[in-house]
Amino acid sequence: MDRWFAARYRAQLARWAQLNLRAQDFETFWPTYRETVIRRNRRVVVERPVFHGYLFVKFDLSGWRWR
Repeated sequence: MDRWFAARYRAQLARWAQLNLRAQDFETFWPTYRETVIRRNRRVVVERPVFHGYLFVKFDLSGWRWR
């Protein structure tokens, strides 16, 4: 049975962690929201994580052999 687990990532490395897990055939979920901020007197839309520092990974623990 597949379950979702929270995986912690280092600051600024969320996209890299997600790509790395997907390359290993894991299903990932990284919930984000859009926010408008002002930078250098301009409005910019940025994407921010809902749970800063965490993304979710789905896998089955019963098939794993821990060493």
